[in-house]
Amino acid sequence: MSFWSRAILLVCGLSLALGCATQRRVEVDRAGSAYVKGDYAAAYRWAVPVAVDSSSPQRHEAAYLAGLAAYQLRDLGNAERYLSLSRQSTDPRTAGDSMATLGMVLSEQSRYDEAAQSLEQAAGKLDGRNRVNAWYYAGIARQKLGQWTQGYSDLQQAWRQTTDPAMRQTLAEQMRARAFAIQTGAFAEVENARRAAQAIASKTLSLGLGLPRLMRSTDANGKPLTLVHVGRFGDYASAGRMMPSLGTPDAVVVAVTR
Repeated sequence: MSFWSRAILLVCGLSLALGCATQRRVEVDRAGSAYVKGDYAAAYRWAVPVAVDSSSPQRHEAAYLAGLAAYQLRDLGNAERYLSLSRQSTDPRTAGDSMATLGMVLSEQSRYDEAAQSLEQAAGKLDGRNRVNAWYYAGIARQKLGQWTQGYSDLQQAWRQTTDPAMRQTLAEQMRARAFAIQTGAFAEVENARRAAQAIASKTLSLGLGLPRLMRSTDANGKPLTLVHVGRFGDYASAGRMMPSLGTPDAVVVAVTR
């Protein structure tokens, strides 16, 4: 028998009436400490036994940590499993954070309707920047479904609850979006963008997408960029289905204005 097994038996033997609550608290604290240190595998191992213990007062807290750790480990199935449990917590912050993270997990699985609902519910329980972020990502999920009116409404909610200039600029740009396009490249030199557009023009015409468009933008440092955009789509999935046909490995789907 390992040291930790003997320790657990000892603690439980001393606190049977408490349902081993003290040891469960220790396990949750260890999970939290491991998570903060970036040891997500250890955090998951410590949190899961408490999360599946229906008698533990720390069950929802542990489920939240297990869900976060699974998400960091890219185990989306178990992330969804434990976050779905921790969202039932009576603590508004735990429930809200769980709903928000679950929304991101669902978004990564292209389950945008479920994601939007979870994020909108999270926004009702969170405050500050966390509430703003929940509305923001809910709005993006709605836009990806082609639900532009609801998406705009969610983004407006985020706008009303932040005074941060950078976030407001991001929200303003996102609220102007009314369609999706396939971006096949971003170039510092306009001539390079023109050549890239000409190189795929015959393909885009054969696919019924029209000619590529050159769009002005800036990079993270404010330096000019020229983007090459192809097509206009009412929802994210339609653009995503068409994207492989272009044969451009660096292509991404982006939101654009009409």
